[in-house]
Amino acid sequence: MNIILRIIIKEFQQFRRDPKMFGIILISPIIQLVLLGYAATLDLNVVHAVVLDLDKTETSRELIREFSGSTYFSIDKYCTTYDEVYNEIDNGKILAAVVIPRDFEKDINRNETAVVQGIFNGSDGNSASIASGYVSKILIKFTGDLATERIKLRGIQRIPAGEVTSQSRIWFNPALQSQIFMVPAIVGLLLSLITLLLTSLAIVKGKGDWYPGATHCYPR
Repeated sequence: MNIILRIIIKEFQQFRRDPKMFGIILISPIIQLVLLGYAATLDLNVVHAVVLDLDKTETSRELIREFSGSTYFSIDKYCTTYDEVYNEIDNGKILAAVVIPRDFEKDINRNETAVVQGIFNGSDGNSASIASGYVSKILIKFTGDLATERIKLRGIQRIPAGEVTSQSRIWFNPALQSQIFMVPAIVGLLLSLITLLLTSLAIVKGKGDWYPGATHCYPR
């Protein structure tokens, strides 16, 4: 125990002699924690998108309103051709594009499957995957609302039946913020790196130092 205390005293003396260690041990980890934990975030709050409506009907406009009214999407531009969509994606201005094909409303009125095309900028795979999930969520909601409305217009009384629904409840991180689970992991990573760094500095700088109680001194 006495040897450990003497080594600790020696390390604090070395810390006082070399002010550069203050930046390496304290300032550098704090900067890394802020940059890695808060600047390098994986959250996608707003998806910048464009819309290409080739159908130009009331149903297609209702679908566009679902996207524009969503908190997920920001419609930056309404394109008229595919070339405009490709240019916006190639320039990196948008992340997603929603294309409503011709005969979209006709296919719905004929009780056929209507197709909506989603184009995503895959240069950032994580963001593209999240945006694709947002698009799917809006389309599912739009399809359910449209089916309910069509049934009511036809005067069909739906037979009451039991339903099975699922509700997700997220503990400890309800908003799914990446900082909440990234920062503790980064703290552990930095502690491991700083420990190895301090050990290396102690071996290099301690070569030739004399501390109380030592019987040998290695030359520098």
